[in-house]
Amino acid sequence: LMIMFAKNALNGSDSVYGLIVSATALGSIVGAVATWFRGKLKDEIVLKVSLISLGVSVLLISVTSTVWVALVLFAIVGIAQTTFGITVATLLQTHLAENIMGRTFATMGVIVQVCQLLSMGAGAYLADVVGVRTVYVIGGSIVLLTALLASKFVSVPVVADENSG
Repeated sequence: LMIMFAKNALNGSDSVYGLIVSATALGSIVGAVATWFRGKLKDEIVLKVSLISLGVSVLLISVTSTVWVALVLFAIVGIAQTTFGITVATLLQTHLAENIMGRTFATMGVIVQVCQLLSMGAGAYLADVVGVRTVYVIGGSIVLLTALLASKFVSVPVVADENSG
């Protein structure tokens, strides 16, 4: 959808699309570094903030017409996606038995890839029918709904710090 957004919503050229992809990638790098230095911030907080930031950013992307604002928002998307992904992977590695870890990550990878393919197809189709901005509204709303449901029904196990004696 990024290319459709760059061309249709921002009236941009191919270089605007390139800038959007670069901003998202830069955000991913920042998110990875930020996750490394997050200190004692609880996993549950990181997951909630990541999902909420992602949802709000995608909703704001749907209404912006300014390239530079869009670039900042796509960078935030990159940060949020990466911090969420790293935190989920860390939680799974911490709490899964070693004998099922490989199967769990493989299964999760397949499910994620299938969902990404389906969402790309559905998103492109919907963008043609209702417009790319509306698809971003739908996507941001789904992420925020996920954040709300997760905060209500999902608890993150707490692991005692090895150094806290």
